[in-house]
Amino acid sequence: FITSEPGGEPKLKGLKYLHRATTTENGINWQELDTFDPTNYFLTYHVSKGIPSIASKATGSWKLSELADTRTKLNVDFTLKTKGVLGFLMSPVISNKVGLASSEIVEELKFYSENGKPHPRKLEQLKTIKY
Repeated sequence: FITSEPGGEPKLKGLKYLHRATTTENGINWQELDTFDPTNYFLTYHVSKGIPSIASKATGSWKLSELADTRTKLNVDFTLKTKGVLGFLMSPVISNKVGLASSEIVEELKFYSENGKPHPRKLEQLKTIKY
């Protein structure tokens, strides 16, 4: 994500917003939270705005699991259900891009958690944004 901002009226206990409005290379989309469990470090969401035209549904989940006192594992799962012939043909490319994006998200979160500042790649992306 290039930018990510909270928005909307909350529907889940413990949150002050409904969705994250994000800017990506492909435009703006919203990830609307469906489940938020801060006790078990788990959330689920669906893309409610900006889903690609070759997709009928996009959902995801994040789960933190303690491995040791100083180690945590983040599981990120994202599912994009494609539609039509073009969606079927593009599935391998989409799968590859989603995998790369997920790896970047995990890497950037790890960097931020360990250093208290955004990943250098994120800072570089922010320089290219035209407001």
